[in-house]
Amino acid sequence: MKFYRIEHPSDGFGIFISKSIDKVPEKRTVYCLGLDDLIERHSSGDFPSPYGDEFINFDSSFKCGFISLSHLEKWVTNLEMNVLLNNGYEVFEINNPSAQCSQYQVIYKEEEITAKNNITIRFK
Repeated sequence: MKFYRIEHPSDGFGIFISKSIDKVPEKRTVYCLGLDDLIERHSSGDFPSPYGDEFINFDSSFKCGFISLSHLEKWVTNLEMNVLLNNGYEVFEINNPSAQCSQYQVIYKEEEITAKNNITIRFK
């Protein structure tokens, strides 16, 4: 399955990593970058976290991604993408045959990736 993810290349953490995780530089979390509208869409239930989705077996060993480029562009505006890219985030196209997909997102395990391509240039 092919899908898309925004993550920071220094550690692989995505944009919605919990601000309570002490491994992430506080100033780099989406909660500190002034992206309140993106946070609201994610927490409102319109674009739920995997805990609010149908993934009953989701745990912290999974990572999340966007179903398609159009799905990513629906949930992350151009302005928000620019803020993320300016803070070091990059966009990847990932292939993982074991990934699970709902109408909101993809969850997968990093060790099961068969291909991962940086496509950030498409968003600059």
